[in-house]
Amino acid sequence: MYRGGEIDQAVASAWEEPEALRTTACPVPVTHPGESPPDERYTQVNGLWVPAGSVRTDEDVTRGADHHPRGHAFRLDALTRARSQARRHSGWTLSAWSAADMWGLPWFCDDADTCMIGDTTPRAARDPDDCTVRRRTPSLQSIPDMQIDPLCPDLRVTPPVLTLIHCLQSVWRGDHRWFPVQGTGLTDRGLLAVQTVDAFCALFNLSPTVLPDACRDQFSARTLKRIVAVADQGTDSPMETVMRLKVRRILHGLAARGALPSLPELVAQLVVHADGSVSDPVHGGTPGTARIVARLDLGIREYRLGLQYDGSGHLAKSQRDRDSRITAELGNLGWYRLRLTYGHLTDDDLLWKTVTDALKLCLSRL
Repeated sequence: MYRGGEIDQAVASAWEEPEALRTTACPVPVTHPGESPPDERYTQVNGLWVPAGSVRTDEDVTRGADHHPRGHAFRLDALTRARSQARRHSGWTLSAWSAADMWGLPWFCDDADTCMIGDTTPRAARDPDDCTVRRRTPSLQSIPDMQIDPLCPDLRVTPPVLTLIHCLQSVWRGDHRWFPVQGTGLTDRGLLAVQTVDAFCALFNLSPTVLPDACRDQFSARTLKRIVAVADQGTDSPMETVMRLKVRRILHGLAARGALPSLPELVAQLVVHADGSVSDPVHGGTPGTARIVARLDLGIREYRLGLQYDGSGHLAKSQRDRDSRITAELGNLGWYRLRLTYGHLTDDDLLWKTVTDALKLCLSRL
């Protein structure tokens, strides 16, 4: 029995169409050698005219192939491959990571097989230009598909909750994986599953607590409860998931040893306002009324400690300038802002020292 229909309808009614669905041109088959492209937007790849922006960099292709269970190297992004396979297999339904990409999931999809549900024998993709197929069973037949692509209106995708279920199944079986950072306290597939749930919940503005019941007939309820217990819809990137899990582990360790007066609450996307107040609108708290100074990736309000993950997007000068202004304004409000990078999250000793030193400083200021 499928229990996700009510959530699917709520998500679909509030869903905002991803820009890529509107702006990425559809692939066009090459009909004969030497023909000209349809227009200047297109380049030829694997017998298709595809938008130039859909061709991935060599670095991204190689990195994805290194972690793919069968070493597949995807030259084209997930959206272009999905549209191409949907054209090739009329009547089939995009599922799992291909459907997730259509719904707007910004992570994980470009390095995954193109996934479809069809009236055929199930199989794993034989090469990067093939698709992984799930057989359309009577139970899947009973779950309505959705049509959400404005440029390919006949293309069908699985609904949101079923898409998440198929992605979790894929991770749990090892059919799709990416680099798992060590030291979170979870197994490799456990971390990837939490990152998947975090990303879906952020995308669809869902509390993870609604998932065990919605998914229980298609995914182990006991396993999903363990995943949901450490998931959070306020996480904006996979590395923020890693940061949250590692910092939480540090806090629990310090509290257990008596190095903290109590276990502080670690809040994702805690909002600090110009009047010094804080709010937690992501988790249902009342929004503040004063101007927003910062949305902290993680915040400990009782210690006035904020933690931010600085990925590659923070290297641009305009972003650095903005970060500096925010840090200064937070400091003037009595907050200490700790900015962490990939290097911190992959070096447990460095992260432990950096976070514990920050906690000592904040405790000394109380």
